[in-house]
Amino acid sequence: MKVNKTVKSILITLFVGLLCFFGFIYYTFSSFDFCDGKIYSKADLINNYNSKRKEIEDLKRYIISVSNGEPCNIGYQRSCLGKYYYNLFDNSIPDSMKSKYNDSCTYILYNDKLVLEYGGGAVGPQCFPTQ
Repeated sequence: MKVNKTVKSILITLFVGLLCFFGFIYYTFSSFDFCDGKIYSKADLINNYNSKRKEIEDLKRYIISVSNGEPCNIGYQRSCLGKYYYNLFDNSIPDSMKSKYNDSCTYILYNDKLVLEYGGGAVGPQCFPTQ
């Protein structure tokens, strides 16, 4: 019954793989702090909005999307199906990453903390226009 042995070993391998995967997920998120300890009231949020209303309304006109993280990715403008982004880094981009962020197609390195990005759509140019 060589087939049964093969199936059994495949099932054991899958089980061990899944066990490792879920163990990794548990380990990663068990030490992750989702709360910074601050509790904001409705009044805090309203006061913050009122004090920054002009800036928020100005940004709302221009920003298409925002994704938090390192880098912070801000979707700025559409061009047909493509989209332009600003990638803002908190710290200077390490030298080891500069070649990735300066490929002159998807990314253009503007300075040590700002990278311009163009994401092509389903059709049309996939790189920054040459103009």
